[in-house]
Amino acid sequence: KDKEVAGIAFHVYPRVATGPGEHRQYPENTDLSASRHEFLFRPPGFLDAWFTRAVKDERDLPLVYLLFNITVLTIPGALLVFYLKSNWVGFAFWLANFVLFQERFSLGLHISAHRGIFKNSFFNPYASVVIAPFFGVPSGIYHLHHVVMHHVENNMDKWDLSSTEPYQRDNLLHFLYYYLRFLLAIWFELPYYALQRNRTRDAGVAVAAMCVHWAALLSLFSSNSCGAFWVFGVPAVAGSFALMFGNWSQHIFIDPKKPRCNYHLTYNIINADFNQRTFNDGYHVEHHVHSKRHWTEVLHPRSPRPATLAAACAHGRASRCARRGRRRLSVRALLRTRGHAAHRYRVRAAMVSRAAE
Repeated sequence: KDKEVAGIAFHVYPRVATGPGEHRQYPENTDLSASRHEFLFRPPGFLDAWFTRAVKDERDLPLVYLLFNITVLTIPGALLVFYLKSNWVGFAFWLANFVLFQERFSLGLHISAHRGIFKNSFFNPYASVVIAPFFGVPSGIYHLHHVVMHHVENNMDKWDLSSTEPYQRDNLLHFLYYYLRFLLAIWFELPYYALQRNRTRDAGVAVAAMCVHWAALLSLFSSNSCGAFWVFGVPAVAGSFALMFGNWSQHIFIDPKKPRCNYHLTYNIINADFNQRTFNDGYHVEHHVHSKRHWTEVLHPRSPRPATLAAACAHGRASRCARRGRRRLSVRALLRTRGHAAHRYRVRAAMVSRAAE
């Protein structure tokens, strides 16, 4: 049945019966049979064969194809912007790159940070070191920020610098502060966090990566300000906004009674076309429960670990729900425009709590 929370329609599935002879009820999941759209085109046959031999798991070929697409389109496009020194060409390059690849790459980077995809570990940093700056992510710091900090601290206000807990999550000004804090203060806060957690090596790597990043940017701006502005400057502002907006939206519903529980600090989006472009990023509960689980397994009912929806039903403490067919951006926009306070609603793993029912 459908139920509205903060003006947003959720689909609520019955509690799992635990008595003898009772059975579980699962929703139909069209994501299982949908075609994938993480990449635009496949590489030539000889490269495809090499990629197939090079990856640990052939299920990661869509991510390899995406990196190939970016390599043959984004990097030559960036060189063209530097060569022509035209603001119109620069704007066209940034817009095309943002529309075609920003969402895809952000989630591809996310997947590759949790699981190395190549047999030869030399190639695994390619996304986070070589490609990331074209999408506003400085080389070499994503792993510390996301895998180490966000997943270890798990949205905890005191330690997770990207935590959404202290904010009024339907308040535009709070989100702007959240975004600007990341854009301007992360350069100092992230190394300091690593030092506080006795991760001296990580702090050193982060400082070194940031120094190289800023030295390269300043050098490029001094020699070709037009190219540097459109290839690296604008993506830094827009890419940071996209990343923070995504994390804000993923953790917009938090159960104040159990904010540390993975089933109570985020939600799932199923049967949505954006899952096919983002390596099933809508299954965010499952990702927090087991962050190293392969992205194809989060929705498969016969995977070694139970899929999120199955695990949610087995959890059995409250009726569960998953948002169907709407992107996180829409969820965030609806909360903002309808003026409902997200923190007032106790949502458990994208599931409505008894209080909401």
